[in-house]
Amino acid sequence: KKSSLSVVFPECNSFGLGLMNGQPVEDLTAELRNGKVDTVIILENDLYGRIEQEKADVVLGSNRNIIVLDHLMNNTSAKADILLPSGAFAESTGTIVSNEGRAQRYYRVLPVDSHYRDSWRTISEMIAIRNHNKEKVWKHFDDIVGSLTETYPEFAKIRDIIPDSEFRIFGEKIARQTMRFSGRTAMTANVDVHEPKPPEDDDSPLAFSMEPFKGPGSPYLNPYYWSPGWNSVQATIKYIDEPDGNVAGGNPGVLLLSYKAEFSNDYYRDAPVSFKPAADKMYFVRIDLIFGSEELSSAGEAISGMITEAFILLNAHEAKRLSITSGNKIKITVNKHNIIVALRMDNTVPGGIAGLALSTRDPYVSLPAWSTVEIVKE
Repeated sequence: KKSSLSVVFPECNSFGLGLMNGQPVEDLTAELRNGKVDTVIILENDLYGRIEQEKADVVLGSNRNIIVLDHLMNNTSAKADILLPSGAFAESTGTIVSNEGRAQRYYRVLPVDSHYRDSWRTISEMIAIRNHNKEKVWKHFDDIVGSLTETYPEFAKIRDIIPDSEFRIFGEKIARQTMRFSGRTAMTANVDVHEPKPPEDDDSPLAFSMEPFKGPGSPYLNPYYWSPGWNSVQATIKYIDEPDGNVAGGNPGVLLLSYKAEFSNDYYRDAPVSFKPAADKMYFVRIDLIFGSEELSSAGEAISGMITEAFILLNAHEAKRLSITSGNKIKITVNKHNIIVALRMDNTVPGGIAGLALSTRDPYVSLPAWSTVEIVKE
């Protein structure tokens, strides 16, 4: 069997940021220390969850203006001089690049609200204020896509292939709502018996209504599964080319990279040396949690109640070698940070390796890293 490798990135759009030559936050700290920056704009990120506290404190120093756009209150937004609300993933429209290198569009689920909006709209107004030119602003989502592809030609396929807001099927937008949404007339009956006009969406080919086009159309635009005579998941057979096959019309999104059978790049020729365990310390790698590793869901009451305390994973052989047992409290020192964690056994973890599971509640730790392991005496 041919070997294969799947590369998983730490964030949903890490690949896209890499294609834009995005630089680590750590690279910014040197310029900040030199006083070359007087204003920092932080877009939907808690720096204390991305870098060590000492480095985050440098970025958020008191001698500069901090503008934060976010949909959550966190340690970073708490230090903002100006805090502006932004929409979460279900309240905005955008494009992300998957770990396959495929650009995929996502669309807002909820209508525009007066209390928040897409971050790019706020940034567009900031640019207009800075340049004293209100004409050169992004008025629609298609405008920012065009601006992105002009600045970064490697994203040109996004503009050329993924449907824009003018896309129609038989002259109609695509309905977000199913026919079962007919009960919507009762949603505002306590206010007015007359149903209000559906909200407008000028940034996508989708409509906040059940009246426009319904059923299989473009593979890029399937708000739900439905076909005459078929309901819900039963209708998926109408959206694929054959049973257990591929999505009819091709996979949604556009592949930004071209893959070749043969590679001549040194990256593919020079393999790193084999891992060698150390006698007096362990090599710690990151373990992601179903409940607790993702910031937005962790803020919800139901999910936050499922978050466990920090723990490490070791195989039974390593635990015996270190004379520790399940249930022991362990102290590890990673990059000069002392952390107290619980121990769990997992024999799938290779020798010399330890998995470290931290939630969004815990301080950020840069991994992978070497660390000693000590038993905490009660």
